[in-house]
Amino acid sequence: MILLASLLTFVALLLLCMAMRRSAARPGRHRQVPPAAQRQRWRLAGMVLLVASLGLCAAHYGFGAGLVCWFCLVSASGLVLVFCLPYRDQWQQARLRRSR
Repeated sequence: MILLASLLTFVALLLLCMAMRRSAARPGRHRQVPPAAQRQRWRLAGMVLLVASLGLCAAHYGFGAGLVCWFCLVSASGLVLVFCLPYRDQWQQARLRRSR
């Protein structure tokens, strides 16, 4: 259950990060930004997933310890995301080269 909560937390933070204009820019010559409606949906989905992961942690450990566990998961997921996000453009360009 905690593995699922950590996965939900990571995906939620990724969605919230992609909802920002700066992080959502696609690689390429013009760095197109997705429409505002799509970024709004990503933001809403990220918040829903964060609440779901908090619910899973609270169900597994109880509310007090679950809240502490959830904050640890948010911190760890944020740290992983911060270290992976700078390489996103390189990974996407490599994936685009392979798909051609």
